[in-house]
Amino acid sequence: MESKVQLRHAMRGPAEHIVSELHFDLSVPAMVALIKRRFGRDEQQERYRSEVQRLRQGKLTLEQLHYQVRELAHRAYPTAPASVVDIIARDANFQALDNAEMRLRIRTAVPVPETLEDVVRVAGQLEVWLAPAAREDSQRRRDRVRQVVADEARDAHPRAHPRRRSRGRSLRRSSHKDPLLEAVKQQLSQLKTELESRFQAWRARTKDSR
Repeated sequence: MESKVQLRHAMRGPAEHIVSELHFDLSVPAMVALIKRRFGRDEQQERYRSEVQRLRQGKLTLEQLHYQVRELAHRAYPTAPASVVDIIARDANFQALDNAEMRLRIRTAVPVPETLEDVVRVAGQLEVWLAPAAREDSQRRRDRVRQVVADEARDAHPRAHPRRRSRGRSLRRSSHKDPLLEAVKQQLSQLKTELESRFQAWRARTKDSR
């Protein structure tokens, strides 16, 4: 029993979560076998290989991503030739990049990046070249979002923006003539003509009487 307690207490750091599986009804050899299965060399290598495949850049810089990929690849394949590990790390670094345009440009680069260092070098150059365009595109997206929000606010609260809405309505109305309005305009024109005629006749009579 004492050996079992010591074994459980020895589990620290990443191994701490396995304590719940080290039941006291297990024998000491069974506990040791369980620990070996979880933290043996083969199991660790398999875990590192899985981490290499799932690794994504996220908030990592290119340098940080490069370091993590290289470390994980060496731990996942400790006995593989250096050239093989480098190819695995190169492909993992390429797949981990978040920028789709950067991945496309690296894939189509001439000469084709053959090593991990080549991928990191080309990615660093592209990061400098693509940064201004990315900022401009981000600004355009923010401007479009603000415009959409402003339009929705005007539609939701028309009284708060009477001029803009009335202008749009006047433009729409101007493209379609109102028959009633046209009739009124015609009557006003006729009345104006009649008044001018009467005024001219009055002036003529006044002139003759003098």
